[in-house]
Amino acid sequence: MRLTRRLATGRGRLSLRSRLLAGLLTVTALFLVVMGVVTTVVLGNSEQGQFNSDLVLATRVRLSQLSGLQGYAVAYYDADTRAVTPVPPSSTDLTELQQYLTSVASDQEFRAFRAQNPAGTLFGITEPGEPPLTAIWRLVTPKEADGSQGVLPAGDISYLVIARPDSAVGSEVRGLVLAELITGAVLLALLAAAGLGAGGMLSCVLEPQAAPARAITTEPAQASERTIVVWRRADMTSRERGGILAITPQPPAGLRRGRR
Repeated sequence: MRLTRRLATGRGRLSLRSRLLAGLLTVTALFLVVMGVVTTVVLGNSEQGQFNSDLVLATRVRLSQLSGLQGYAVAYYDADTRAVTPVPPSSTDLTELQQYLTSVASDQEFRAFRAQNPAGTLFGITEPGEPPLTAIWRLVTPKEADGSQGVLPAGDISYLVIARPDSAVGSEVRGLVLAELITGAVLLALLAAAGLGAGGMLSCVLEPQAAPARAITTEPAQASERTIVVWRRADMTSRERGGILAITPQPPAGLRRGRR
């Protein structure tokens, strides 16, 4: 048997409500991505500037308070003895700084180092297998050393070097980006849940009463074939007509036969 009219299956089509909800979620996700990128760039630059400023200000701390600097590595090079001495407390960053200054003092003399990295300017320290550091140095006069309360040798000219790990720059930015990702995921979940819930309520309130069903009969190709009656609502739009309510000789429950 064959049908006189080809009926579409209607599968793979999204309702208007689903398309609107998908569009809303897509726009919201794009907005969150753009906001996260802009926040990362702006805050990254701002935190890098703050990192550099804090390092410069650390060189102005009183010599007697150098051991109280948290998150910094401090060492000095004695111009008279040509020895590198770390300032406690000890840390892996301090060990890396001491190794770097020792290699500089033994290989190229501190004079070449001063010419390459002027006082008050930031320079990088990268040792094999160690995290990168950013450092700055300044000259300590014998008079200043006398008032350091034993932190630096009295009466000697010293070069004070203060370093800080580069990883301190992105710690706050990573935390903020993680918080934005969590907030965005929760927002998208709430939008999806609210959209599905509101759509279901509206469909229950606004869905019209089922209209009388209209029978579409087929013409049998041969006398031995049975006549098939396709039932569907009479008020279906062209998009909805792809869905068949039932294929039975009698109308399904809840539907009544209307005028063709």
